[in-house]
Amino acid sequence: MMNLVRAELHRYRRSMLFWGAVLVSFFAGIWSGHVSATISYGGNFQGSFEAIYYIPLFVVLGIFTAFTIGREYSDGVIRNKVIIGNTRSEIFLSKLLVSFLVSAMFTTAFLVAYLIQTGSVMAGYLPFSIAAKAILSLYLVSGVWAALFSTVSLLISRQEVSVLVNLAFVLAVFFSSIGIGDSLMQPAEIANNVTVEMTPEEVEQYKNGEWEEFSSLFTDANGVTSYYKREQQGMIPNPNYPTGMVREAMEIVESALPYGQVLLYTDYLTACLWSDSPESIPTYDVQFLPLYALAAMALVSCAGLSLFRKKELR
Repeated sequence: MMNLVRAELHRYRRSMLFWGAVLVSFFAGIWSGHVSATISYGGNFQGSFEAIYYIPLFVVLGIFTAFTIGREYSDGVIRNKVIIGNTRSEIFLSKLLVSFLVSAMFTTAFLVAYLIQTGSVMAGYLPFSIAAKAILSLYLVSGVWAALFSTVSLLISRQEVSVLVNLAFVLAVFFSSIGIGDSLMQPAEIANNVTVEMTPEEVEQYKNGEWEEFSSLFTDANGVTSYYKREQQGMIPNPNYPTGMVREAMEIVESALPYGQVLLYTDYLTACLWSDSPESIPTYDVQFLPLYALAAMALVSCAGLSLFRKKELR
């Protein structure tokens, strides 16, 4: 298997596509870092972390993985590897290992450019220990994407289809993570707003143009007009607030999804960045994210290996 890994790395060193993807990752880091460093609140430029600015890194990885593996299918390279005696497990695991290494290189190129743009702005506000954990988390998230993209690209022989499926996975994970995050951030209770009839004094204010709150009119069959306003009467449970096992399951899924991890970590980092004592910011949302990332990598890799061993190679 290591011979397969070495041969592929040697081929990448001479590949314009590979170095082009590294360069694109670097420029994506420049753009992301520039935007992050120029965000201000109240005229104070300390920067901010936004999850969406990391999407280009994952898109580059997905496209590159699909193109390189798809080219091997079209050139008959993968089929020839089986013919000369390599097992499907060796082929899959070698591709997976190379994808991890490639994702680490793309992430490094992205981070170097990102830190060049943001270091002078954020370094004085974000402790090194917190920044180091965040960087490690990003490498692990990239590893999850690498496992997913490699699995998809090895299971789909047609290059153009695997590119589209990888991009579709990025979008699906993106919207799923945002949807789950929005649901989990719903308040447990909401205002109980009811519509009641306005008093004569309020009706007079409405007619004089002095009424600024919500109002509605209703005229019956006899031409009599009634005036109504919206009034809050306490709080009621929010029907959109997830509870019990549903909430626990959603929290697990959010922590396991690679973009969900980015959302949780960027929220945590921004809170640390704008806090006078960042070490006191609760870490319960992010402290176990590396374990979730490792579990996701293992799950995707095992599932991909099982499916690839049954795939018919043409």
